[in-house]
Amino acid sequence: MNPGPMIRTNLEGTVLSSNVAAQNLFGKDFNGKNWKQICPGITTEVWNKILQTEYAFPLEAQFSTLSYIFNHRVDQLGRMVFVFGTDITVQRSAEKQMKQDKKMATLGTLAAGIAHELNNPAAATRRASQQLKETLHKIDLNRQNLYTVRLGPGETDLMLELAQKASTFTKQRSSLTALQISDKETETEEWLEQLGFENAWEIAPALVAIGIEKQFIDSRAKSLSPDALKAILQWVGLLVPVYQLLHEIYEASSRISDIVVALKNYSFLGQAPVQAVNIHEGIDNTLLILKHKLKAGITVQKRYCEDLPPVTAYGSELNQVWTNILDNAADALKGNGEIIIRTYKLDNMATVEIEDNGPGIPETILPRIFDPFFTTKEPGKGTGLGLSTSYLIITEKHKGHLRARSRPGSTVFTVQLPFNQETNTEPPQG
Repeated sequence: MNPGPMIRTNLEGTVLSSNVAAQNLFGKDFNGKNWKQICPGITTEVWNKILQTEYAFPLEAQFSTLSYIFNHRVDQLGRMVFVFGTDITVQRSAEKQMKQDKKMATLGTLAAGIAHELNNPAAATRRASQQLKETLHKIDLNRQNLYTVRLGPGETDLMLELAQKASTFTKQRSSLTALQISDKETETEEWLEQLGFENAWEIAPALVAIGIEKQFIDSRAKSLSPDALKAILQWVGLLVPVYQLLHEIYEASSRISDIVVALKNYSFLGQAPVQAVNIHEGIDNTLLILKHKLKAGITVQKRYCEDLPPVTAYGSELNQVWTNILDNAADALKGNGEIIIRTYKLDNMATVEIEDNGPGIPETILPRIFDPFFTTKEPGKGTGLGLSTSYLIITEKHKGHLRARSRPGSTVFTVQLPFNQETNTEPPQG
């Protein structure tokens, strides 16, 4: 009458008797068959462990769409094995759905963050292109002044020299402080006003940016006519912003390109599921994707092993692990703190340590953090599946190890992945 399957076998695994639930699951002629051949996952090694275990030995098995846990209990006196089955199909289905929901929630969060990251350089590109259009229009209007003054050879040479300075200024970094630059701009503005410039406040910063001062002009163009000097300075004062804006567009568009490349590499889109993976590239791509969460108050230090070989891995799922750990670290820091990422080789394994200096994980709950559905976050902010999924990805799919240690001011998650999964070793103690 028990709703779950109940089975009794001898020590060789032959089914001696069973209840109706077991016969409904395995057939009316179930008695007399060998349980080791029917239940998936029972190898000779597993069966020996069952026989040697003093307490109940659980084993999860899948039959078509049904999931069961069978607890095996040995009666050494009677030389029999009792098997008690529990249907966990609904539970596993719910867990699978929650994991899918977790992935979708993470995807939604990442998408929102990426949209924010893309919006900033896109807006900068649009703004710079509009300003570039207006500046080019001003240059067209100023060109007439250059035609009117009829520049001589010396004046043309100076004009070309200044144009060359304007085109290369973005490659140079001023050694002046902000206060020194401000003083020079004020001095240059006063000089331009003496020359009759109505927009001296607009041109002065551009001239200072490329190192144009009164002494520079005096040393190169003592024979310049006032009209020629004014026309040249007006022209170069408009030319510098053109290169500034072009540089801004280049930087912003490069930022967009970097994000797109990082996103593609993060998901390993269009690539084989298992391949040689560069761990450093995966972490860097994840950091770029999570930049919206690593706010200005959080600093990230990367202490990478320079000669760390690639590992054979599921790249996109490995990046999911980095995402979960780094996301938790950012949440723990609450916008202020430090994350240190270390990589090194140990016992033929690639080792990654991700440490944050947050408040730490209480010792009483540290052993449970990899349990499914266990979370310390507020209701609605955590499903308790991030670390448990990461644990399965590392230990089951990659035959590696995932551990955590914590105290106030230092929480460290250590991931170890074998370079060659066939030569996997036990995790080092400590």
